[in-house]
Amino acid sequence: ALDIFDRALAKTQVSDRSRSVIYPGYSLMSNIARTMTYVPPNNMSHEEFGLSLGENFVKETQYQQYHQCRALAFQADIMRKQGRYEDALMVIDTMKSVYKPQLHSRVL
Repeated sequence: ALDIFDRALAKTQVSDRSRSVIYPGYSLMSNIARTMTYVPPNNMSHEEFGLSLGENFVKETQYQQYHQCRALAFQADIMRKQGRYEDALMVIDTMKSVYKPQLHSRVL
């Protein structure tokens, strides 16, 4: 379903309120990708699918701090599993620039 949404030309016309259903879809898929055996769609390799899922997950957070950090953590984990350590560290640096535990954990 997320693949269909990504390809839809009309997705730019979907309001932010209506798009709120998309983030949970990416959240669910990230959990499946981390914990279960699955077959990637469209004859993609697991590596291609993981990278694509991570990139799209980050985009769909619309840079909402907590959600973005969660998506970035998933993206870094995928890169780590693929042996792309330098890329994973760059994503972690981005995550650190977005979320400052000393400042933001007080709200939680």
